[in-house]
Amino acid sequence: MKKNGFSLIEILITISISALIASFSFPFYSAWQNSSSINNYQAQLIEILELAKLRSEAGLNNMSHGIYFDVSEDGADSFILFQGESYVSRANQYDREFEMPGNIILSTTLVGSEIVFSKYSALPSSSGILNLTEKVNSENHEILINQLGLALYD
Repeated sequence: MKKNGFSLIEILITISISALIASFSFPFYSAWQNSSSINNYQAQLIEILELAKLRSEAGLNNMSHGIYFDVSEDGADSFILFQGESYVSRANQYDREFEMPGNIILSTTLVGSEIVFSKYSALPSSSGILNLTEKVNSENHEILINQLGLALYD
């Protein structure tokens, strides 16, 4: 008499092999996810830099535009797109804040942790480096802002 179906041993072997494959692939998936996260935030930061530059070049609201990088010790980093000659003297009703996720550390060499693009010429107030570091696997991405306000990145 022929039986249709699988034996208990065949099912257990299949489940064991599947669990073994999953346990080996999880670290690779986790590393890929962290790498993807830092790449996304680097792209977002470059996009916001370009937006501030374009708004200044167009003279939107007859003002300069810039970005302030709020780097804190507790890891709750953020950056703020603003209108005005500096972050301190800005028109804060136009602020747009962007928070960095907890797994990415933001640091900068910009003077005063801000960059302001001048109205119409869109030249930056300073040049420097923005550094994004992913905490888990220490992946590091740099964005260099040159004297013309161009964002160069790796």
